[in-house]
Amino acid sequence: MILPSRESLKSRLRDAAFLLREGGYWLGSFGILTAGLILLPFIALGVGLYAVPGLLEVLDRLAARAQERAAKFSSAVIPFERRRIGGRYSFAQLAALLSAPESKRDLSWLLFHSAFAVLAGLLALALPLGAVLYILAAPFWPLFPPETPLELTITIRSWGDAVLTMLLGAAYGAAAWVLLPWLARRISGGTLAILSPRRYAELSRRISDLSAARASALAAHAAELRRIERELHDGAQNRLVGVVMMLGLAQRAAEKDPAAAVPFIGRAQEAASKPWPACGLPCTTFIRPSWTSWAWAVPPQL
Repeated sequence: MILPSRESLKSRLRDAAFLLREGGYWLGSFGILTAGLILLPFIALGVGLYAVPGLLEVLDRLAARAQERAAKFSSAVIPFERRRIGGRYSFAQLAALLSAPESKRDLSWLLFHSAFAVLAGLLALALPLGAVLYILAAPFWPLFPPETPLELTITIRSWGDAVLTMLLGAAYGAAAWVLLPWLARRISGGTLAILSPRRYAELSRRISDLSAARASALAAHAAELRRIERELHDGAQNRLVGVVMMLGLAQRAAEKDPAAAVPFIGRAQEAASKPWPACGLPCTTFIRPSWTSWAWAVPPQL
């Protein structure tokens, strides 16, 4: 006879514990489903919309806990953060909240959990207990009087009935050994598959995030270009006004005394030679020295 290993027993106990836990949480999911069905006619009339945020908040918490339990059981990683529901909403926001993909996933999980969690929990409890009870209790049938024989699934009145009952208990044990791991994988896998966003939904969310980041970067770039343009325009305009004023003063001074125009011409040349705003390069970088000396040369006196 081949006995199961310790690791197999621990794995089966872990599967049974997960199913029993999900069966216990079935009361919460069934309660939320019942409250939603009662509230549904009032939501259609518009009166029950005020209770929708609270109901969705409780549902979101239950779904988040179920997702954490399933991820822990299957050693999976949840690659995204769930939304947070709270505060006050307008009618348009409530309608958007109800039609959101997260709400649809939570409602789908609620139907799935309400339908199968209780069945899985009952099987996880009944199959192992039935196997132990039938195998251990059947040999004690002689202790019961003939008027009130031991009754399990079969009324045991002889050793043949006892052996048949023990075989039935062994069948229960084999069914539990095979069925419970499969049920645990189906419940955990179904929970993660329903509550996780679809691939196209995740790609759409990432595209939206990238589009928003690109729009923000373009807006910042355009603002920086406008700032540089404004600095170039204002700085260059002020500089040119100063140069024109110096040249005008030099022209007036040259009409009376050409030597008196030299300081004004020097100041105009100094103002034009300074680095331009947002450019950092002096004007003489772009103008040949011969042109500079020729441009600021004092015209000979006639």
